[in-house]
Amino acid sequence: MEWQPYRPCCHRFAGDAEVAFCPECGHPFLRCMAFAECGSLVGPTQACPVCVAPSLMIDAGAVVQSKTGERVSVPLILRNNSTGNRPIWVRQIVKLTGTVEEPVALTWEQIDPQTERHFTIDTPPMAEGGTHALRMLFVIASRYRGLEEAYAYAGGTTITVSGPDTQQVIQNINLAGAQFQTGGMVHTALNTKDRGSSAPTALADRAVLPMERAERYELERGIRGYPDKGLRVPRTVEFAFSGFRAAEVPPDGTTMAAGGRFTVGRNSRSPDPGANAAPNDICLRAYDARTGQVDEPATLAISRHHFDFAVVNDRLCVHARTTHGMELSGAPLASGTLVALKPGERLVPIPGRPDKLSIQVAFTSSIGSVDRITISRTPGMAS
Repeated sequence: MEWQPYRPCCHRFAGDAEVAFCPECGHPFLRCMAFAECGSLVGPTQACPVCVAPSLMIDAGAVVQSKTGERVSVPLILRNNSTGNRPIWVRQIVKLTGTVEEPVALTWEQIDPQTERHFTIDTPPMAEGGTHALRMLFVIASRYRGLEEAYAYAGGTTITVSGPDTQQVIQNINLAGAQFQTGGMVHTALNTKDRGSSAPTALADRAVLPMERAERYELERGIRGYPDKGLRVPRTVEFAFSGFRAAEVPPDGTTMAAGGRFTVGRNSRSPDPGANAAPNDICLRAYDARTGQVDEPATLAISRHHFDFAVVNDRLCVHARTTHGMELSGAPLASGTLVALKPGERLVPIPGRPDKLSIQVAFTSSIGSVDRITISRTPGMAS
C-alpha cells in the first residue's frame, strides 16, 4: 500500500506506544527510534521532525557583495530547532565550488536543542561580475542508544559581484583669449570622478536561508541506503521468512511497524509472565538434523535476546546484543555492534557452527526501493 501522510487524528493517538494503528483512520504508526523522548511519528524514509530540525541563517553584519578579484567571508549560523530536548550532531559541512567539494573545518560537532553554532564560509576570488551562488551541504545526525540516523541537507545564499570601478573623464576647455585665426592654444584640464566606489552594505539583521533535504547526495555518498545498488530500505518494508517453523516467525508480509525492529533470540514468541517475560519477534533454535528435535546444548549457546534486525539509515542492519558472540560473513560481531546487511551475506548466531544455524537475507526491489526482504535460515526446518 502506498504511504500516505499522517492525519491530525493520528497524532492524537500516537502517544500510546502500544497502539500500532490510528483508531480513527487506521493509518499504521511508524515511530522514531527515540520515541520515548520525542514522542514523534516518522515517515518511511524521512527524518524525525522533532529530533532533526536544523535551520540555517546568515549572521547580522554579513557582507554579500564584492568586486571581481576579491574574496568574501560569510558568517553563518546553524541552529537546532528541536522541540523535544534532542541534540543533533553535525558530522560534516561541505562547501561546493563547481563540482569540487571542500570540507569546512569545525571545532564543534554537537548542537543542543534550541541553541546555535557559528561558522564561516570563505569564497575563492570572484573572477566575474554578476550573482554567484554559495552552496553548502550539511550531514546531520540524531543518536539514540547506540544507533545513529544521518541525513544530508543542502543550503546556501548568493553573493553579488560588481565589475571593476569605472571612472568618468570630464574635460574642461578654456577658450579665454584664444585667437583661432592665428592658431590659438586650447587648454584642457582632466577631472576624474569615481562613480562605482560605493561601499558594500552589511546586513542589519540575521536572515533565514533556505535548507532542504538532499536525498540524492545521501545515496551517492553512502550516507543512507545502498549506493552500489541505488536502493533504499524504507521503514515500511515487508518481510517474508523461509526455513523457519511457523511458530518461530511472524506471518509473511509483516513489517517492523511501530517498534522499528525485530528482536531475535532463544526466547519464544509467546509471552509468559513467569517463563518468558521478554518474547522475541523471531525465535532461534538449533535442531538435530537427524531427528528434527531441538538440539539443547547448541540452542543454549544462543542468548535469550541474541540480536536485532533494524532498519537504520535506509539499510537493513543487524544489532548484536549477545555476549556469547556471533559472526557475519566469517567476521566476529561484538555486543553492541551495528552493521548493515548486504543481500547474500551469512549471519551465524553460534560462532563456528554454521552447520547448526545460519541466516541470510534477500531483497526484492522496484524503482530504487526495497519492497520485501526474505530472511532464510539453514538448515531449513519443516513447519
